[in-house]
Amino acid sequence: RTGRDQVLWAPAPRGPGHGRRTRGRALKRVGAMAGDAAPGQGEDHSIRDLLRIRNVKVYYYIVTMTLVIWSFSFGGTFDAYLLELARSRGDKEPNQFVGSVETVRGMVALVLAWPIGVLSDRWNRRRLLQISGLVATVGILTLSLGILADSVVVIFIGVIIAAIFLQILMSCGNAFLADCVPKSRLTEVMTVQGSLFLLGYSVGPLVQMGLIAFVGDEWSVRFLHIFLVAGFCMWPLVLPAFLLLEKTPAERDADLQRSLVANADTGGGSEGGIQPNAAGTAAAAAAAAETRQQDAWKFERVLGVRKKWAVPIVVEVCSIVTAVGAGMTVKFFPLFFKEDYGFAPIALNGFSAGYT
Repeated sequence: RTGRDQVLWAPAPRGPGHGRRTRGRALKRVGAMAGDAAPGQGEDHSIRDLLRIRNVKVYYYIVTMTLVIWSFSFGGTFDAYLLELARSRGDKEPNQFVGSVETVRGMVALVLAWPIGVLSDRWNRRRLLQISGLVATVGILTLSLGILADSVVVIFIGVIIAAIFLQILMSCGNAFLADCVPKSRLTEVMTVQGSLFLLGYSVGPLVQMGLIAFVGDEWSVRFLHIFLVAGFCMWPLVLPAFLLLEKTPAERDADLQRSLVANADTGGGSEGGIQPNAAGTAAAAAAAAETRQQDAWKFERVLGVRKKWAVPIVVEVCSIVTAVGAGMTVKFFPLFFKEDYGFAPIALNGFSAGYT
């Protein structure tokens, strides 16, 4: 496919009028797919237009609900639970236990960032996201059992599995979303996703505040079990959504090409042969030239390094520095206000929702 009304190859006609009908059906299918991804051509530049794309709606829902659950069950209350658990076990330095759990979670994400990125480039991203839903289910079940049993080993295993899921979701999800929308709308789509990130992180603590008000506003391991596991109970609302992800325009394009080739092969001889479309070939050459021009910046050099490598290196270094700083400060904010200022669970969740 090179555009809304062009195909590179089409089956040759097998009888009077057959070629026109076959080509017409193929062009309609290609045109429908191009409508999902081609910028311009009268499209409505509003968020409502983007939400007409099924994959965008489903992915936004998955991300928002996942972050609601994560901020509910992995937020400041989780760190407070780890602190209380360490104290109940007689640890003299309970903060070290909290730091060790958070360190494992961060290190798993760091180690898996590159290999998962490679997988997302080589495998079907939609399938990877669907597999990640199963990984999350195993992690949530493991964590729930570990929290209810106050088992340190099971909690560590659950944290590792949950970190694997989140890394797959964040690595493959952005690329999958980019596959589903026109390039001209990509910045807008990612901006909306960033807003939904913050929305999810804010809503989780607010929902937990309602539960705490109903159960009891006090720091006890028994109540903390309820506060945390209740968030995981929302996961069944998210898991079925992974199955609603449909094929991207690129996947449907590949299916159409295979179908055209198969139809041509079954015709046989001169009647079923494949004939080149000159207009389509010219359009393909023009599209390839435009792509090369757009990618020319990647071969420019900064301090002797090509920009295609310099940009991700700079971004990754900044991310690591930010993560290290956040791990030394932000992760311990809840414990600081709990221990030094005597924040109760509701106050701590209100604080978490506020600074998010």
